Amino acid sequence: MEGVLEMGERVSVQFADGRFVLAHPATGVFARGFVALSTERGYVCSLERGAQFEIVSESEETLTVCWRPQGNLTAFELLFRSDEEVLMLQVKGAGDLQGEVEVHGELFMGPEPYLGRLPEEENYGVFSVAHGPVTSKTAKTLFNRFNDTAVTLPQSEIYHDPSEPPDRYRFVSKGKLGETVFVAKVTTDVIRRHGIRYYAPIDKSVFAHAPTGWCSWYYYYQNITQEEWEKNVKWLAENLRDFGLEWVQLDDGWQLDNGNPKTSGGRDWRGPNEKFSKGMKWVADIVKQHGMKPGIWLIPQKTDSDELFNEHPDWFLRKPDGTPVRIGDWHPRKVESYVVDPTNPDALEYLKQLFHTLAYDWGFDYFKIDNQPEFSRWYDEHADARKVPEIPGSEAYRMTLKAIKEAIGPNKYLLGCYGIPLDGIGFMNGSRTGGDMEASWQGCQVMIRTITRWGFLNNVVWWCDPDTLCVREPLTLGEARIMATLVSLSGQALMTSDKMYELPEERVEILRRVIPTVDIHPMEFYPWDEDVLGRPNILDLKVAKHYGSWDVVAVFNWQEEPTTIHVDFAKLGLAVGDGIRYHVFEFWSKRYDGQFEDGFSLTLPIRTCEVFAIRQALGHPQVISTSRHITQGIVDLLDLVWDANNNELHGSSLLVRNDPYRVDIHVPAGFDFVELVTEPRKSPVTAEVKREGEILVVELLSKENQQVDWVVRFRR
Repeated sequence: MEGVLEMGERVSVQFADGRFVLAHPATGVFARGFVALSTERGYVCSLERGAQFEIVSESEETLTVCWRPQGNLTAFELLFRSDEEVLMLQVKGAGDLQGEVEVHGELFMGPEPYLGRLPEEENYGVFSVAHGPVTSKTAKTLFNRFNDTAVTLPQSEIYHDPSEPPDRYRFVSKGKLGETVFVAKVTTDVIRRHGIRYYAPIDKSVFAHAPTGWCSWYYYYQNITQEEWEKNVKWLAENLRDFGLEWVQLDDGWQLDNGNPKTSGGRDWRGPNEKFSKGMKWVADIVKQHGMKPGIWLIPQKTDSDELFNEHPDWFLRKPDGTPVRIGDWHPRKVESYVVDPTNPDALEYLKQLFHTLAYDWGFDYFKIDNQPEFSRWYDEHADARKVPEIPGSEAYRMTLKAIKEAIGPNKYLLGCYGIPLDGIGFMNGSRTGGDMEASWQGCQVMIRTITRWGFLNNVVWWCDPDTLCVREPLTLGEARIMATLVSLSGQALMTSDKMYELPEERVEILRRVIPTVDIHPMEFYPWDEDVLGRPNILDLKVAKHYGSWDVVAVFNWQEEPTTIHVDFAKLGLAVGDGIRYHVFEFWSKRYDGQFEDGFSLTLPIRTCEVFAIRQALGHPQVISTSRHITQGIVDLLDLVWDANNNELHGSSLLVRNDPYRVDIHVPAGFDFVELVTEPRKSPVTAEVKREGEILVVELLSKENQQVDWVVRFRR
């Protein structure tokens, strides 16, 4: 027996052999499931052998299946009903028969589905992000970034079994006979509907996480020199490279001004000014020599070079009378620049040659291209100044990006700047998502707003860049921790921009604990506009690794007075009840707060934050925190196994040279520590063990970067 319910261009349901299969033209097959019942007459499942099914009726809106379980005198009716984009399933029994219904199944939403929420779903004031195939009881939507579609199961729990592949999500829905027990809704254009007209999924084959690095702009501005560049490069290599800092980016201040080298920085990209007399290849080479990758800033579609315009006037926008279109920016002499005409193939060749020089003659690997959101508009406004005026401005702009990407190739990073150049999606590896910050609390507000406002694009179409992370004064230590915590746990680009070799140790320590960035994706698939939704006091990073799952919960006090905030486990999507308890450990202070069932409250001083690892209590010795990184395990903890037969906790950690590494292990009553055994992969390590109440602290110190396997033995 086979029945099919077709619903135009929406959802179709097919029922055969006790299973239903759901499909949609935009997703293909997205779900498969079966039904189970518990009544006074026993338990039956639609997959059981001997069950009989009969199609009772079919129409454009309904499919009714009669189900007769083997050996059961009662027949049940499965009613599939469509209502626009929603499919509903109701299970009916004979007469007044009562019973419990469960619908189990699996979802198919691409090779890397993201669990989360659409804007109509309740977020409880918690801004959630995720690493890995996570589970949350408050997340009802599975998103496929490869085709911009989502499936929402509002009455189901969607979950991932760690023993299964990361793309395999399952669901369970529970209800009663006679009720609608299962609902599925397909949403198309999940991201496009928010003004993203050139939607394309991010390609993470080369850049698997957002950049971590240093940018010269927000301390030096155009006063950067080759001497200061070298000092910062050497300091970064010695102090932050081993922790994961990868990029060193030279910003505005290196370039000629209309051929003149005596300048703080113009718009002539053909060579450096007098501040960089050693040349641009030296600028890139010194970064590479210190084990990092060099980046450079420019506005490639503009130039202030009269010589270049006079030699090739047809490469640039010109009015019908032949005079050039000139557009200004923050040029130090306040002069206006010529603008490349992308509808002239020769102008595109000029861009390709420019970037070939930057990438392969000079040796840069990262390109921050500025002023980008304006070009689509300018190309529209000056259509009559283009060689081919019929092409829409946005398409003309994208022609410049296509030429740039062809020149640099897939292995070099292209960052759009400033504001948010949405028309660059599909070509840019990353993009700024707001205006410029300043190293003050007021100057950080633009970053705070943009991290949540545009976070739904991060790790979906590109890596978002909310602007640089500065930790120097006048920011207080609490304010610096807020910004470092917010940027790092959001998974967005983390480019610091201080005078690095003058930073106090306590500020450097903040940076060590938040780099590198990791592969974090959104769970809120919509713009979080704080004017509408409020600024969230809680950011919840859900983590799923092959050896376990946990939450990293940042709690912020944005107020001008001490504030008490409650962390409700149910609103985080954690399971509560049935005796479940959670360990709570604060990262910055290395403080174990105890075990809690439903949540906990804390009072934070003005403009401060705390970061908690929340792990379900397992009843045996378990890791509850590590000190290397704010995520407390993602970066450093490679493997973790509890051997119940021998009462041993086995772990494998990545250590950074000369960085004390701490593993906090909760030891329940009835277990006694016996010994610690370490097996370094390269050279011996120093190891110490101490007791802090219920916590056994393992401290390891290595003289080089290496993996260390360790075993903590207990007896009971």
